[in-house]
Amino acid sequence: MLFFALHRVSFLILYHRELMGISFSHIMLSFVYGLSLDISASCYLMVLPLLLFSAGMMLKKGQILFAIANWVNYLLIILCLVINFIGLGLYASWGQKINSKAISFLIYPKEMKGIMFDWNNLLYFVGFLIFVIGTIFLYRKLIKPKQHVFLGYIRSSVFLVVFTFCLLIGARGGFQRIPINKSWSYYSKHCTLNFASVNDFWNFFEIIVKPQMKHNPYNYMDKTVAQQTISGLYKTAESSEYIAKTKRPNIVLVIMESMSADAIACFGGEPGIAPKFDSLSKEGLIFTNYYATGYRTDQGMGAIICSFPAQPVTDVMNDFGKFDYLPNLIKTMDKNGYRTSYYFGGELDFAHTNTFLTVSGTDVIVGKQNVPHKRETDWGAYDEDVYAYQLKEISREKQPFFSMIMTITNHEYFTADVEKIVPGNTELDRYHNTAHYADKCVYNYIQEAKTHDWYNNTLFIITGDHAHPHPRERKYNEVLRHHIPLLICGGALKDEYRGKVIAKTGCQLDMAATILGQLGINSSEFKWSKNNLNKYSKGFAFYTFDNGFGFVTDSAEVVYDHNLKSTITSISKYPGANPAKTLNEGKAMLQMVFEQYVGM
Repeated sequence: MLFFALHRVSFLILYHRELMGISFSHIMLSFVYGLSLDISASCYLMVLPLLLFSAGMMLKKGQILFAIANWVNYLLIILCLVINFIGLGLYASWGQKINSKAISFLIYPKEMKGIMFDWNNLLYFVGFLIFVIGTIFLYRKLIKPKQHVFLGYIRSSVFLVVFTFCLLIGARGGFQRIPINKSWSYYSKHCTLNFASVNDFWNFFEIIVKPQMKHNPYNYMDKTVAQQTISGLYKTAESSEYIAKTKRPNIVLVIMESMSADAIACFGGEPGIAPKFDSLSKEGLIFTNYYATGYRTDQGMGAIICSFPAQPVTDVMNDFGKFDYLPNLIKTMDKNGYRTSYYFGGELDFAHTNTFLTVSGTDVIVGKQNVPHKRETDWGAYDEDVYAYQLKEISREKQPFFSMIMTITNHEYFTADVEKIVPGNTELDRYHNTAHYADKCVYNYIQEAKTHDWYNNTLFIITGDHAHPHPRERKYNEVLRHHIPLLICGGALKDEYRGKVIAKTGCQLDMAATILGQLGINSSEFKWSKNNLNKYSKGFAFYTFDNGFGFVTDSAEVVYDHNLKSTITSISKYPGANPAKTLNEGKAMLQMVFEQYVGM
């Protein structure tokens, strides 16, 4: 219990900047609300030592079992520290603690190597070793592990039964009908305090042992009402602005790693980080209120290609047997005569990318091993080499083509050796530099593409796979944490759309219907997608985070935390807006998305 309390103190000190303006008493409640999970975790941790000590007390020569029990405690201390340190590090990068998505990363040793052996993380590892030694030293001094005691079978059995009963009650949180769960620790609208309150050890093993979800945990309303609400959001007259000069333009979809709208001035972001993007916007069409539906690449891919929203506690893209049931933009383009390709500077095995693309019927799939390159980051080949190779290969392709480029250099922890527009070496400084590099690369790519004959019949769609807390240190659940760019440019774009700005709210889910709408192809199978160029479609975006959602419309925005069972953000953008209606729409969307997920 002392160990868990000290870890909570460490977390609060490390992320004290996120606690500005919050009262001290409210911060201290994280210790009160964290107590139940701390007790439960402690009870689980004591089960194996209890069995060993009890068995040892039954034997006159049970010293070996006492010794093993003490070593088990040392190992459990180390395990807790490993989990806690990983949680502290993940929060810095993702704004979240350990979850199922983080655990899924462990199956990719090459990517993990790149993270583990980053210089800053090696220093972190040294800190971890110091804590291990210090914690075990404290354990030996405070607890003073006992030598063997012989009590005989009867007293040892009574000891075992009584304390086993106590541990079972403590582990389940008491005598109440429903056992303890993570929501017991959630108490604040400030996400940092909720993460401080949750016990990392308990949270980790809940994720490990939790079976695949077979029931919808997000039943907010009658199913018929939810369906009617969704129908009202998506029901619209058929219409589309046609921004392309030709009926069958080539489509090049550039998906930029971790590119936040906050990093681009023309989207309301910081000036100077991505100046080339601002230049491209003057010759293209930009959507200034466009959002990612999740916070990882596989979620972005699922939204862009399959128009399936990110889920809070699951991931359909890593769920074999489910993503096969989803509609697929690649398949639809292929059926309509488009040659399809995917170019990526990283490992295709990561997040089942190769499997997904193969099942989708992608004609050409290119990963790091196929791209000629002289240097690479821990995540893959530099963007400039991927762009250069795609230009070379796509020029040989039969038109029309649908080609996707997934960049990688601007991936956390942003360690690429690139031009430094900011001299420091903090992660924020490095983000500025790699985002600036990514911006320059995509600009150079477009300029080089202009020299090819196929350029005049091509629309380039440039967006992000997800945003990032940098550069403005957004909290993981806030709306602008998910704000990403969307730019359409190229020789096939009609002149009257160059330099035009569309402020209607949209998200990655809308990519399929918007592209297909331009081509006059039916998009009805993409039921979660709407055509952003249909003047009658409603402007809204949906995203999820760790057990919650955000819903943004042209008039309001809400953020709802399912653990707290409460709204933590409710904003009206103009007088007369109705955030309560927006909240109801967001709840209906999450409920019906998960209903579909469970039923697949």
